Parts: sequence; structure tokens; C-alpha cells
Amino acid sequence: MRTSRSLRGRIRSLVFCLSATALFTSCTISCRGVGPERCRSLTILSYNVLSLFDPVDEGSEYPEFSVASGSWNESLYRTRLENLARVVLDCSAGHDTARGPDLLCLVEIEN
Repeated sequence: MRTSRSLRGRIRSLVFCLSATALFTSCTISCRGVGPERCRSLTILSYNVLSLFDPVDEGSEYPEFSVASGSWNESLYRTRLENLARVVLDCSAGHDTARGPDLLCLVEIEN
């Protein structure tokens, strides 16, 4: 099934509007008078990882992330992923859950 250009344009506009709203909006929902089994929350995290490149040279990397030059490798990449995971989980600390966000939007990733 092919999607018409008009429908794709509307979908893109909707996604953009929802994304912009999520980035610039914060809200708190009170669960007073409602049992914990009915009180639900949605956690959205948008995080700029600042140039996360994988350890494979494909030609589009910044010079400081080139495997061939020796400035980037699998070990540094894995360390960066572990740090990212720690940050994502730490953002949930102090909330009802420590499982991380329900929706994670990462900015500036290569693949």
C-alpha cells in the first residue's frame, strides 16, 4: 500500500508538532484520590548524545571519530554506550520507576 504525498506530509507535520511539544513542554499529573493501580505515567526523554559514531569507518565520520586514524575504536564506542545507558537510567532516578523512559529520542547518532 502506497501512502499519498499529502498523507505523508500530514504525518510529518503531526510528528514534528508532537516532537516540538514534547521538547518544550513539561507536565505533572496528580494521582490524588486514585489508587496506585490506576495512576500511570509516561516518561519522555530527548537527549543529544553529541556525535555518537559507531566503530566502523563509512566515510561520513568526523575526524575525531575515525577508526583508521586511531582516534576512535570499539572500546571507546562501548564506553560511550555504557555512559549513555547510565545517563538515561539516572534521569529516572527519584521517579516512580528506575526502568528508564517510556520514549527515548536520541539526537546526533550516526546509525
